[in-house]
Amino acid sequence: MTNSAPLATPTGAAATADGAYRATSGEVTPSASPRLVPRFFQHQVPMSPTGSEVGSERRLRPRRRRGAVQTWKNFGKRQERTKLARSVDIEDVDSGALRRYQDKLHPNRQLLVKIVLCVVLGFATSGMYYLMHHYTIVINDWRVKKAMALYGTSFVSFWGFLVGVALVAGLITAWISIIEPSAAGSGMPEVISYLNGLERPSYISFRTLIAKLIGMTLITSSGIYSGYDGPLIHTCAILGIVIIRNLKKIPFFAKAYYGVRSEQWTKETLSLIRIKRSQELQVFATLGAACGVATAFQAPLAGVAFALEEAVSFYDPSLILKTLFACSISLLATSLFYGGKKQNGNSYSVYLVNAHCDLDLNYADYLTWVIVGILGGVLGHLYNLLVAKISQLRAKHIQTSIVRRIIEVILVVVISMTATAFLIQVPTQSDNATCTPFDRSLKHLTKIPDNNKCTYTCGDLGLATTATTTSSKLRKRAAAESDDDSPLNECIKWFDEHVCVDARIRNMVVEDITTKYADAPSYCAGKSKSYKYSFLVETTAAVHDLVASSISEYKSALYPKGLFFDGAFNKTFIEKDDYDADDLALHKRAAAKPLTEPKCYHQMASLFMNQPENILNNLFTRGYYYLFEWRTLLIFGSAYLVLSLATHNISAPTDLVIPGLIVGAAFGRLYALGVNILRIKWGLSLMDPGAMALIGTAAFWSGTSRLIVTIIVIALQSTNEQTYLNGVTMVVIIAAAVGNALGESQYHLEIEGMEMAFLPHTAPHELAKLTVADRILEDEGSLGPENLASIPLEPEFTVQEALYLLKSNQFSGFPVLHATKQTLHGSLLRDQLLDLINQAVERVTGKPVAAYSTIDRKQRQGLLRRVFGGRKTPANALSTLVDRQARLDQSANELDHLMGALVPEVLQQRLDEAVKEVMNRSPRIVYPDTSASKAYMLFRGLGVRHLLVVDHDNVAVGMLTRSDFHAMVEEAHHGGHGHGHGHGGGHDAHGNAEAGHAPTDDDVHTVPRSTPAQLPASQTPLTSSESTVLTP
Repeated sequence: MTNSAPLATPTGAAATADGAYRATSGEVTPSASPRLVPRFFQHQVPMSPTGSEVGSERRLRPRRRRGAVQTWKNFGKRQERTKLARSVDIEDVDSGALRRYQDKLHPNRQLLVKIVLCVVLGFATSGMYYLMHHYTIVINDWRVKKAMALYGTSFVSFWGFLVGVALVAGLITAWISIIEPSAAGSGMPEVISYLNGLERPSYISFRTLIAKLIGMTLITSSGIYSGYDGPLIHTCAILGIVIIRNLKKIPFFAKAYYGVRSEQWTKETLSLIRIKRSQELQVFATLGAACGVATAFQAPLAGVAFALEEAVSFYDPSLILKTLFACSISLLATSLFYGGKKQNGNSYSVYLVNAHCDLDLNYADYLTWVIVGILGGVLGHLYNLLVAKISQLRAKHIQTSIVRRIIEVILVVVISMTATAFLIQVPTQSDNATCTPFDRSLKHLTKIPDNNKCTYTCGDLGLATTATTTSSKLRKRAAAESDDDSPLNECIKWFDEHVCVDARIRNMVVEDITTKYADAPSYCAGKSKSYKYSFLVETTAAVHDLVASSISEYKSALYPKGLFFDGAFNKTFIEKDDYDADDLALHKRAAAKPLTEPKCYHQMASLFMNQPENILNNLFTRGYYYLFEWRTLLIFGSAYLVLSLATHNISAPTDLVIPGLIVGAAFGRLYALGVNILRIKWGLSLMDPGAMALIGTAAFWSGTSRLIVTIIVIALQSTNEQTYLNGVTMVVIIAAAVGNALGESQYHLEIEGMEMAFLPHTAPHELAKLTVADRILEDEGSLGPENLASIPLEPEFTVQEALYLLKSNQFSGFPVLHATKQTLHGSLLRDQLLDLINQAVERVTGKPVAAYSTIDRKQRQGLLRRVFGGRKTPANALSTLVDRQARLDQSANELDHLMGALVPEVLQQRLDEAVKEVMNRSPRIVYPDTSASKAYMLFRGLGVRHLLVVDHDNVAVGMLTRSDFHAMVEEAHHGGHGHGHGHGGGHDAHGNAEAGHAPTDDDVHTVPRSTPAQLPASQTPLTSSESTVLTP
C-alpha cells in the first residue's frame, strides 16, 4: 500500500523564491534555508526537484502528485519489518524484448540441460550426504571406542573425554555460526519461506552450505543431542541453487539453456535472464530439498511427497516428475557410492525392522492407535509452543551477545555430556547391574495368555488314557489330519498371528513346539484328561535355553545391531584385582563367557552413547518386547527431550527432526509396555513395543510438523514395515488434525519467530468479507494515482528523474502511467530501470555506471572470509549484474555522488521510449471492488510480486504486495495484536499509527514530495544487505 514519501533537499540544490530547486551548468549549490527533514532520515530521504530553468541549466521538473501527510515517529520499526518481506521475481516481463529473446531459446535443448542438471543434483546431494554420514560414523566410532577404554579405568577420564570432544565440536560450530549466522539452526524455515516466494539471500549462499555441512558433521558425531535432517535439507536446497547460479560459467550449457553464452548477454536481455533464472532457482531449490529428504531417509517417494506437501508454494504438475527423477538419481548415486552393496529394497531401508510379523489386529489395537494419535497431536502442539518460547527467550537474552552465545554452547555441552556420563551408569537390573542378559528381552514368551491354541488338555489330544500311544503314532495321526485341524499347525499359526519374534528365534520356537508336540504322549501318559499341556516355552530357564540354542546355530547374527554388549562399558574386573565389592556391584558379569551363553547388553549405553540412526534402530527393534525396560525408556526419553530442547537453536546447525523421532519412539515403546500390563490382566495378546515405537514416532512427528503423506511414505520406505501401515496412517492423520486444530506447525512457528512474511496456501475466511478498496482505504484514506510513485510516459522522464525516483526509495517496481490521464500502461522493475540508466550513461560516456561508484567493492578481506566468501568480479560484467541485481542499488549518498558526477548531457537523456520497450505490458491487475480473498489467491497462486489496482477506467489507484497480504493474514489470524512474527506489542495497523503493519520493499511507492511526510509502511526501503539477490 502506498502513500507519498518525504522529501529532502537535493544534493547541491538551490531553492528559489517559489520553493523550486535550481541547478546551473552541472553544479548545484545548496539552499541557504533547506527544508526541514528528520535528522535520522536525512541520509536516505527521497528528493524531488522542482523548478524551471532551461538552456544550459538542468531542468528539474516539479512533481505533480502528492499524498497525505503522515507522521515520522514509527519509521524505524516499519523499516525493520519491511526488509523481511522482499519477494522473488518469477513473473515473466511481457515485452517486445521478451519475444525477441524467446527466438533464441530451444525447448528441446533446455529440456536436455534440465535432465543433465537433475542428474548432477542427484549425484551431488547423494555425495554430500555420503561424505557427511561417513565421517560422522568414523568420528563417532573413534569417540565411543576411546570412551570405552577410559570408562574401564577412570570415570573422571571418561567424563572429561566426553566433555572435551563435544566442547571442541561445539566451539568450532559456534565460531562458524558467528562468522556465518545463517549456518545456525535447522534452515528449514528459510527454505520453506524462500520457496514461498520470500527472498532471503543471506540464508541460501554457498558459504552457508559449507559452514552448515561442517557444523552438522561435528555436532552429530560429538554426542550432542541434535540431528542432521533439517540442515541436510537446507544444504541440499542451497546445492540446487548453486548449480543454477553457476550454469552461466559453462558456455555450452549457458547457450543451450539461456539461448546465449554469458559473455554475450546484452543489456536488453539482462532482466529477462535474471527472472528466468529466479524461476529455475526456486525449482532447483525444491528439487534439492526433495533430494535431501530422499537421501536422509533413503526414500525417493518421500522426497516427492515432501516437495509437494511442504516445500512447494506454486504447484506445477511437471514438478512431480522432476522431483521423482532427481530423487531416484540420488538413490542410484547412493548405491554407487557404497560400492554397489545396496542392491535390493531392504538395503535401502535405513531403519529396517528385523522381524516382519503378520499379526492379527483387533479393536483394541485400533483404539490404542486412536489414543496415540490424539496424544501425538496434543503433545506435538505443546512441544511446538515450548520450542517457540525457548527460541523467543534465546533471541531476547542470548542471541544479542556473542559472548553469551559462546557461554551458552559451553554450558549446554557440559550439561549434556555430564548427564550422559552419569545416566549410562544407572542400574537397569534388580541386582543393581547395568548389563542385562539378552534372554530377558524375550520375557514376553512367558507372558502368553492361557487361552491360546498351543495349550491343550491331554483329553483334547486323546492321550490321557492311551499310555501306550507312541510319538510315531501321534505323528502319523497329525499327518492324516488336515493342516487346519492339526494341533501342531494350529499352534504354529496362532503363534505367528499373536506373538512377534525375530525370524531366527521363531525358527527355534517352531522347532521347540514340534518337539513338544511329539513328546506329548510321554507327558500325558497316566495323566487325567483335564491335565494341561503347552507346546510353548513357559519359564525363564526355558527361554534361556532357547536363546542359547539359537546362538549355537546363528552365532552373533542373532543379536540386534546397535547394542553395546558385555565388556563394551564394563570395567575390567577380571584383569584387575584392586576393585572392591562395591565396584563389582556395577558390573557383575564379565565378558569372558562361552560362545553359547547369551551375552549381556547395556540398555542405557546402547541409547545414550549411540548415533541417532542407531538409537532409532534400537528402539524400532521388533520381537524383543523387553529389550528396554520401562525405567530405561522413561529416563532416556525424558533426558533426550530436555537436552535436545536445550540444544536446539544454539549457535550451531541443530535440528529437532531426529530428536523428535527419538523422543516419539522412546515414549511409544514405553506406552506399549504400559498397555501390555493391562493386556496381561485382561488375558489379551501383548503389543509389540517395537511396532508401537514406530507408531509413536509417526504420531509425534505428525503432531509437530503436520506432514501427512511424507511421514507415511517415510515410515513405509525407511523401515520396510507394512504390517502396521494402517496404524501409521491412522495416527498420522489424527495427530495432524488435532495439532492443526490447536495451532501452527513447528516450522511455521519458527517462521513467525524469524519475522518472515510467509503467505499460507489458503486465504483466511475474513478476507472474503473485504475488498481490495477496503484495504487501500484503510492505509491511504483514498483511492487514486496520488498514492503511487510511478514512472510517467513523457519526454521529461530523463536519467535525472529516474535517479531521483531511485534515490527516494528502494522499491522493487513501479507502475508506468500515462503522463496526464494516469491510466496504466505497464510496470517496470527496479533493476530494469537501473539497466536503462546504465545503458544511457554508457551510451554517452562510454563508461558503465559502476565506474562512478565511490564504494569499495571488495566485500570480504582476510583469509577466513576469502575461504567462505566469493571472488571479486569485473565491475562491468553483465553476468555479475545478474547475480547482484544491479550495482546502482546503493545508498542515497552514492546516488547523490552519481548525480553530481554525471554531466548534464547524460542527466537529460530521455528514458520514456526505452521504458515503453522493456516494461511489462500486461501486469497482473485487480479492481477496487475485487474480493480481498480472490486477490490473495491470485497473488499467492501465481507467485507475482506486484498486484496493481486499477479502476474501471484503467486508472491506477494502488498496488498490493506481499506485505499487504501478510498484514491481512496477521490481522485475520491474530486480530491485529502482537504475535509470533516479532512485531512487538499490539500492532493494529489501521487504527494505531504506532503499530502499522509494514508492507514491504516491493511495496509501492510513493511519489517524492516537496514537504516532509512520514514514509508509509508500504514505502519503507530495504537495507542494502537485503537489496541484492544471491551472490555466487
